[in-house]
Amino acid sequence: MPPFRLPDLDRIRGTMPSIIYSVNCLTGAFQSTTTDETFAEKILRLPGTAPTLLAATELSSTWRNNAMMLGLFDTMYGGLLPTFPGTTISYPIRFNRFGDILNYARAYVLSAFRSEPLAVLTNYEMYHVLGDPSLEVWANEPRPLRVIASRPFPEPMQVLIELSAPAPNCVVTLWQGDTLFKRLTPAGQRVVVSLPAGSPLPDLTVCAWAPGFRFAETNIGDNDKDSPRPPKWRVVTRMLGLGR
Repeated sequence: MPPFRLPDLDRIRGTMPSIIYSVNCLTGAFQSTTTDETFAEKILRLPGTAPTLLAATELSSTWRNNAMMLGLFDTMYGGLLPTFPGTTISYPIRFNRFGDILNYARAYVLSAFRSEPLAVLTNYEMYHVLGDPSLEVWANEPRPLRVIASRPFPEPMQVLIELSAPAPNCVVTLWQGDTLFKRLTPAGQRVVVSLPAGSPLPDLTVCAWAPGFRFAETNIGDNDKDSPRPPKWRVVTRMLGLGR
């Protein structure tokens, strides 16, 4: 167990979400038959800390843990392992998704300990993503993104959505409370969305996320002021148009 333990989490006062690689023993032992929360489970319930983290369910090996850490950082910043996965070829992780980063690190552990297949298998199976495996891990300072939603057309069931910057692979979702109305990937910075007749629009929420950008959220008719920071569970689920 790390020197940073469960009681230490009670002293966290920040609200800025972060990403945690908990590469050590038992911090993710969610299979325990006791009623106590694990280190990883408690972190997920706090308003700050991590909306997603990596942790082990069992006692882990120091040497294989060291190799896993090298793999985790090489995924984000290629060149740390100049001979993996190849000297003349690389396999970038699409959008730095958390689950893909873990699988890359697992592959490096296998490469580093080829003569210990059973031990590598144990290491592979004990590490899990707690949270959203599709969550993007930022390698650089994320760019700001603003989404503007309005109804400038005679037809009230049409919504104009505008993004403040070109955002490739952007995902836009429209919500009524916690109910997902529509999910789309716009081809440009402006898109017109038609909604079913009779849709309750007064509190319709529009969210936008793109790789390398900060999450953005607004309400129709409420674009002149910044929205309050939403709870982290809502950021994670709405980024990809998932349910609650």
